[in-house]
Amino acid sequence: MRVSVNGPLLRRRSRTGAAYLVGATLCLLGGFLLSLLQSDLALQYALSFTSLILGLFLWSRNQAYLHRWGPRWRQDEPIRRALRALDDRYHLLVAPAPSLPDYLLVGPMGVCVLVPSPVKGVVECINNRWYHRDRRPPLLRWLFWFAPDPSLGDPAAQAERGVESARAYLGTRLSPVSHEAEVEALIVFTDPSVSLRVEGCQCPTLLLRSLRGHFRRAPRALSASETSVVVEALTR
Repeated sequence: MRVSVNGPLLRRRSRTGAAYLVGATLCLLGGFLLSLLQSDLALQYALSFTSLILGLFLWSRNQAYLHRWGPRWRQDEPIRRALRALDDRYHLLVAPAPSLPDYLLVGPMGVCVLVPSPVKGVVECINNRWYHRDRRPPLLRWLFWFAPDPSLGDPAAQAERGVESARAYLGTRLSPVSHEAEVEALIVFTDPSVSLRVEGCQCPTLLLRSLRGHFRRAPRALSASETSVVVEALTR
């Protein structure tokens, strides 16, 4: 399998996340210092409250960037290991463009939007509704509030948005006579200890260990030349 990583885009996103962290630190410390210099109690409370809200907002944005693109939480390495036995007809694209999903796999089966999730615990999708239970004790979760793990969110909605953006991106870059690439989505839970239960989930969902077999069994939709055309359209 071939892997293409958009390093410049990932570095820009890392710098953006770092800027949010610096902004949050400056707001919290600056607001605290400014409040100490005020003799007016009402103004002191107003400065403290405003800087606290703004600082927490910037900190939450930093956490969102870290959980999506931070070195600890990036999911291209687990996906790469799971798919390492696939041949060169398959291309894993990591952050190919700002308007595209973070992870795309292009191969004989077409284009697949990968939605990896590193959450732990118990995950259930029952009739398209998602549930997540963290197995850690509440006290332990409270002690690590400053460094929370990524949340489950709505992976099905994320997959749908990814498919729409990939189709729109290809629609503007593939000629009308080119083969119309099939674009689908796949939700993958990458933590080896996660417990997954799926009943009536519209989007295909599986564990990381089943990922390679899923693509090997997938029907063929693209030839080698068509795959190359699609990869070039997604990465140029």
